[in-house]
Amino acid sequence: MTAPDLSAIRARLQAGTPGPWERHGTLILSAMTSRGTQARIVDCEYDDVSYDDNIANAALIANAPSDLAALLEENERLHERLEDNHVFLRNADGEMVREDVAPGSIPDGIECRDATIKLQDEQIGRLRAQIAALTAAAEGARAGAIEEAAALADAAVARHEAHRTEAERLRAPWAAATASGAFSAASFLATAIRRLAAPATGDANG
Repeated sequence: MTAPDLSAIRARLQAGTPGPWERHGTLILSAMTSRGTQARIVDCEYDDVSYDDNIANAALIANAPSDLAALLEENERLHERLEDNHVFLRNADGEMVREDVAPGSIPDGIECRDATIKLQDEQIGRLRAQIAALTAAAEGARAGAIEEAAALADAAVARHEAHRTEAERLRAPWAAATASGAFSAASFLATAIRRLAAPATGDANG
């Protein structure tokens, strides 16, 4: 559907007899003039249509100026709302000034917002993918750290067990000798002292 030429509609409305018009039966009159008279616009009484149709046609014509003016005003309001009838440009002084353009000649506010929402949705999708990748990497690193810690713990336990086994092995002869009465702690200490003193005694005798 071709967009209506609103400028032409507005021009025809302004060129016609000023409204609001009044309907008296099938007769349509203009607004009261400064001279206190009303101009005859048209009489919609025709024999080839019914009386009800004549009345309906007269009402349609009588309200046409007001209806057209209201529709043009609403159309302008909607274009203002859509922001597709003006742009803002920077002038020579660096100030942003409004410049009117033909309604619908630039992308409207809804189209711009839809495009912005689409870009934001795409960006959100990319961010979600990055978050998922980082989460997976963190989980992998966490699992690796747990495995490494478990391995270190197992190694520590193994070393502890080895040390305990070696200590038991070294303690066994002493425990066995003590249990059999082969020597007491005191005799062991005296023997150790003698052994320590023996080199010194030898040197003295020499």
